[in-house]
Amino acid sequence: MQADKWGADNEMANYDITRLGRYLADGTQVLILAYEGEAIAGALLASELLHPARANMLYIDEVDTHPDFRRKGIGTLLMNEAFAIAHKR
Repeated sequence: MQADKWGADNEMANYDITRLGRYLADGTQVLILAYEGEAIAGALLASELLHPARANMLYIDEVDTHPDFRRKGIGTLLMNEAFAIAHKR
């Protein structure tokens, strides 16, 4: 995922497609990507927390915005999409 652009200290540079597939496999995990053209501008990872006595919750694990796209509302767009997913679930 554009490792050269995210920087070595950012987890996005280290995403492994196999591990990401396993992360998403059970259906309780959410990955939202924001694009600017063909470039990934941001990403959000979330986990649905199942609870037997109350409504489930969507826990935001991580929100990342590429340095070139910061201060442009990408994080807000990602969070708004996560809220929409949470309400649907």
